Amino acid sequence: MEDPAFQIRTVVKQLVEPVGYGDMCQAVDRYFHPKATIVHPMLNSPQQLGREGVKAAYRMLRVLTYDNKMEFRTVGVDRADTTTVTDPNGHEKGVETQVLLLDMIEHLKIRVFPVPEWMNPTIHLRFLTRVELQRENGGLWLITKQEDNLPTDLAATGLPTFGLKYVSDAIKMIAGGGTFLASAIVQRSGFYA
Repeated sequence: MEDPAFQIRTVVKQLVEPVGYGDMCQAVDRYFHPKATIVHPMLNSPQQLGREGVKAAYRMLRVLTYDNKMEFRTVGVDRADTTTVTDPNGHEKGVETQVLLLDMIEHLKIRVFPVPEWMNPTIHLRFLTRVELQRENGGLWLITKQEDNLPTDLAATGLPTFGLKYVSDAIKMIAGGGTFLASAIVQRSGFYA
């Protein structure tokens, strides 16, 4: 990528939305560093496999899902930073890095549901994604790590909760009340000023 802040939406769509696995592989080859990794709620690519591990992760996600479409809510961009690293020959060099934070919703269908197509619901899954980039010699930015996270609030994930949202809300309310009580006790005891 020449301009990650501007191009990241297109890059993510090229990675997630293609029907053909070959198109996905081309996007991984184009935008990921040879030693890249992906961390996902369902799987992690082994770091030693690099780009091939990322391809395997995307292949597995494609096996499980289809009709994927991305919707972007927010893209946050950190300013570029230069860090010093030592190459295998013992030479120090400056490497320019940058981090992007993406708030996205992936609309998809699950392939493993044993129901007819017309009954297979579209799931709207919210991801909070951290993308680490490194500028290469040619001036292009490559993804070194993609870290996908689901919100911890069940309702915010977009997953069907089948009533578990209310259980989760009750647990959080009880935990919040317990935290308030413990905080008041600690404050009154003078233990923590």
